[in-house]
Amino acid sequence: MSTDERGDRRKHQIVRNEALFREVNERVVEVAANYVVTETESAVDFTCECGRTECSETMLMTIARVRGDSRTRDPFRGRPAA
Repeated sequence: MSTDERGDRRKHQIVRNEALFREVNERVVEVAANYVVTETESAVDFTCECGRTECSETMLMTIARVRGDSRTRDPFRGRPAA
């Protein structure tokens, strides 16, 4: 496999990881919205959406912030993938 092919595979894996964790976080919002006191004050742990396979970081954010990021079409919530 050439270097270009490995690079392309890595890029595709990063995109898949970002999409998977974005989906997980969207589900967290759905579930947490039923339990938090307010969407602007109660913080919930969300999974980093950076796409790095070795990343397992979480971020404490309000549901309002996560929903706001989605509305502004923020490409991911997390640190940039390398």
